[in-house]
Amino acid sequence: MAAWASGIVVVAAAGNRGPDPLTINAPGDVPYVITVGAVTDNYYPLQPMKYSLASFSSAGPTFEGFVKPDVLGMGGHILAYAPDNGTLAAQFPQWVVEPYPDFSMSGTSQAAAVVSGVVALMLEVNPRLTPDQVKCRLMSGARPAVNSNGTLAYTVFQQGAGLVDAQNSAYSTASNCANQGLNVALDLAGLQHYGGRAIPLSLFATSVPTMTGLAAMPRPVVDQTGLSGLYDFTLTWVHDPSGDDAIADNIANFREALKAQLGLELKRSHAPMSFLIVDHVERPSEN
Repeated sequence: MAAWASGIVVVAAAGNRGPDPLTINAPGDVPYVITVGAVTDNYYPLQPMKYSLASFSSAGPTFEGFVKPDVLGMGGHILAYAPDNGTLAAQFPQWVVEPYPDFSMSGTSQAAAVVSGVVALMLEVNPRLTPDQVKCRLMSGARPAVNSNGTLAYTVFQQGAGLVDAQNSAYSTASNCANQGLNVALDLAGLQHYGGRAIPLSLFATSVPTMTGLAAMPRPVVDQTGLSGLYDFTLTWVHDPSGDDAIADNIANFREALKAQLGLELKRSHAPMSFLIVDHVERPSEN
């Protein structure tokens, strides 16, 4: 966070604990880094139609609800220099690529290195870009994997914005599309902490009384959808705090928006409630 606040672009590997969700940990779980998942070409170089998400690539969202990874990079059997007499070559001779002192490795760390190179190209083209601007243009220039019918081949929690495209990102003019509403200086100082938009429906349900003006009334909302996982969605409705029927109107508006936009229904029902009854109080003795 301190590096990001100082103007340094930070690129981090998503991790190799995929494909299960909620497998991205520090340092890739905060918004002040560019978190990178991995793509493999399945040994078909320069044939994007045969690329796929690497099975080991960790997936989001994070435990605080942020959508991660941000982008994907090539991370399958990547070649890099390694001396023939080095530790890696001695332990894993099957991955030594002859006749050169190259070594083949797979992982999101390799993908992060590739994306770091793209970031370097972006800063070469425009050295004045801030970390947020780099992240914005990197994500806006990426290409998500899609099926033949145009639908996403992987969820946003698996591929983020998609596979990075150096040309698109380096010459992108996109702006204000990353970390909007976040203040890294306040976060770093401990004065403000932020959560992401991906939340469980149970948490959304408990927030309904506050959103509809019922926070002061004993009317809890319980999630009975049976849906697990985390969700990132936008819900729009009219909230009017004035008027004699403000609460009733807000509930009606919220119920209509909930059903029309998310397909969920808010129903009134009766259920037993637990109470704590104190029937006797004594002043404690001096002993």
